[in-house]
Amino acid sequence: MADRLALALPPWAEGVLVVGDVHGQLRLFQAAVDLAEAERRYVLSLGDLVDRGPDNAGCVRLMLDLLGRKAGSFVRGNHDDKLHRTLKGNPTNVDSDLAVTLEQLDAAPDAKALKRGFCSAFRAAPFVVALGSSVMVHGAFARAMLASRTFHPRLKALALYGEATPGGPATSRSAPIAGPRRCGPRRRSSSAIIRSAIAPCWFAAAGSGARSSISTAVPEKAGVSGCCG
Repeated sequence: MADRLALALPPWAEGVLVVGDVHGQLRLFQAAVDLAEAERRYVLSLGDLVDRGPDNAGCVRLMLDLLGRKAGSFVRGNHDDKLHRTLKGNPTNVDSDLAVTLEQLDAAPDAKALKRGFCSAFRAAPFVVALGSSVMVHGAFARAMLASRTFHPRLKALALYGEATPGGPATSRSAPIAGPRRCGPRRRSSSAIIRSAIAPCWFAAAGSGARSSISTAVPEKAGVSGCCG
């Protein structure tokens, strides 16, 4: 899979529902998926499917179901990356959040299938998704990501973690899902309409002067988190 993917929507999809960090919140993730299905929208998760939430195994299972039905996909997040490295047997620092995720995966009746499916899906997942004039990434965006479908390791790290600034947080904007939100006025353009189930998320216009196809919902207390949480 290329590091940057040009998303081609299935014929039935009337748009995209973009979902930010899921972090094991299955109930909210399911609500976002239900909303997408009701509006005939493709689901695009901006990564971090696991850690911190009450049902990490359930979130992995739901994403694998979306992938299997070609109804959704995800970009790589830093928590997904760490889980993948751990499941591969690479040395990682298993903190309390990852330990809970691993315990929940081990306890699932379909543990082997979940782990195998996640690893396969992660290897196929891009770092960046482009749709029309819009670009979506988990951590932070750089224009160099538009120059090649294969990224330098530094670009991959930027996409996963965001860019740290001296004395401040990363320049990523990402937050756990807070449930589906009604977006602002829908603005139609030549590309499919994109809705955001959460905010803040990273969106970037791929071309200067291009009309944006994005509608987002920004909560009153939108914060910037270092390294995408």
